[in-house]
Amino acid sequence: MKNRIISIFCVLIFCHILFCEDQSDLIEYDINALDIGLDISNIKFKEDKYRRIVIDSTFSFPYFRILSDNVVYDICYDWNMKVRYIAVESGDFVTPEGIYLNMLYGDFVKIIGKVKLKKERLVGYYVKLSSGWYISFWVGNTGIDYPPQKTDTVYAIFKKDSVN
Repeated sequence: MKNRIISIFCVLIFCHILFCEDQSDLIEYDINALDIGLDISNIKFKEDKYRRIVIDSTFSFPYFRILSDNVVYDICYDWNMKVRYIAVESGDFVTPEGIYLNMLYGDFVKIIGKVKLKKERLVGYYVKLSSGWYISFWVGNTGIDYPPQKTDTVYAIFKKDSVN
């Protein structure tokens, strides 16, 4: 019985390490002070060039996380310490248009109207909103198996530079 309890405890610890995000490097910073192209060399964060986010089919960048108004953002930067990509990771973020993570495509269409979505591997179907934020829908296994349907949800909200 004692060995079984120890085994269960070890499995729980392993699952916690494997599946829970490490928030120790999360810094509080005002998202309104950040934008694409901004120099971030004056921001103190734990730099780890091996921790990267793939932002499309050709680019990946190192990133750090900030907390601003109860929303976690991933801030990707290049070797010049310039912001290249900002992604909403979690929280209660809503774009100025009223779009949020996990919003149904049917509700998105009611707010924005029918729009022509672009599609890209590793991004899904996406569109740039008038606020400058992009939203994407991941459908099927590849993200672009078929156009979004009413019950598909907003998969990502992000800003990116025009280069990528």
